[in-house]
Amino acid sequence: MSTSIKVLLSSVVIGIIHAFYIFSRPVCAGEGLGCMGVELGPILLGVILIPVIFGIVGFIFSTEKKFTRALTWLGISFAVLLILNILVGQLK
Repeated sequence: MSTSIKVLLSSVVIGIIHAFYIFSRPVCAGEGLGCMGVELGPILLGVILIPVIFGIVGFIFSTEKKFTRALTWLGISFAVLLILNILVGQLK
């Protein structure tokens, strides 16, 4: 199996776990910037931090074309997690 397909499948699994975490959190009932800050934390974790981790892992575990492989892994995981977060946001 190609490494890009493995990255895609693992991004989908991690994205679904993260989406269930976001979906299971209670909705903030307060007002103002406090609720916005509380709601942005997990979304930023899922859309920014997890793809960066995928990129670092791609850089470490590749033997040739390290930078290209890292960018590919980062892009695939970023796209998958962004789409899943948008879908969960629409459902919530």
